[in-house]
Amino acid sequence: MATSRILRNSAIIAVALAGFTALSTPAQASGPASPQSYVFMTALDATPEYAKPDSSSHRYDVAPAGTPIRIDCETTETPSGYLWYRVADVQPDETWVWSGHFASPVHPPKSCY
Repeated sequence: MATSRILRNSAIIAVALAGFTALSTPAQASGPASPQSYVFMTALDATPEYAKPDSSSHRYDVAPAGTPIRIDCETTETPSGYLWYRVADVQPDETWVWSGHFASPVHPPKSCY
């Protein structure tokens, strides 16, 4: 009898573990969203930081030439065709810089995707 009780308890534990693994596997597969991608780019010249991707919007600050700036991989293209980068980790939350202030492997500058 002790052997059958041990086998029964072992089977219950195995079923419980199998159920737990089955429930946790999809959660691990889908997981939380990955953090937003970013790149560090160095300003070639004094780089104004704007409230919107438009040089006529409010200017928050100017990053000096040679300053590394953390750029979110979020870009926007204006109707005129200019590409703007969103600056990461700054306050206020929405800060944009024109892509022409940074070196790029292609012309015109591309987004970081």
